[in-house]
Amino acid sequence: MKRKPIGRANLLKLNIEREKKNIKRLEKNLESLQAELKVQEAKDEREKERKRTNNRARYKANKIIEQYPEYGFRIERDYPDGIHSLTLWVFMSDEMESKAAEMRHHLMDCHLADDWIDVSERLDEMVAFCKEHHQA
Repeated sequence: MKRKPIGRANLLKLNIEREKKNIKRLEKNLESLQAELKVQEAKDEREKERKRTNNRARYKANKIIEQYPEYGFRIERDYPDGIHSLTLWVFMSDEMESKAAEMRHHLMDCHLADDWIDVSERLDEMVAFCKEHHQA
C-alpha cells in the first residue's frame, strides 16, 4: 500500500508547528538567562559596594596611622595562599603592646584582621586604648 504524498500546505503546517516549539524552547532559555543576569548583576553590585567600603576603611586606617605616629601603629600584610589571599596583622608600638599584655587587655591577642574594615575597627580600639594609657 502506497502512502499519499504530503501536500505542500501540510508540509508548511508541520514546519510551522516545529518552529512554534522551537520558539517556546527559546523563550524558556531566554527567561532563564534573564533570571541569571539579574542574580549576577546583584552579586556584582554587592561586590562593588564591598570593595568601596573596604577602600574607604583602608584610607581611614592609613589616615589613623599618619595621625598618631607616637603610638607606633603598623600593619603587616601576608599572602598565605598566594596573591589573591590577603591576611592583615595590626600592631601597636612594643610599649603599648606590653602595656596591653600587663593589663590582660583583649588587644594583646587580636592582631589578625580579615579585611581593611577589621583593620580600621581595630585601629579605632587601639587609639582609644593608647589615648587612655600612653605616657608621653
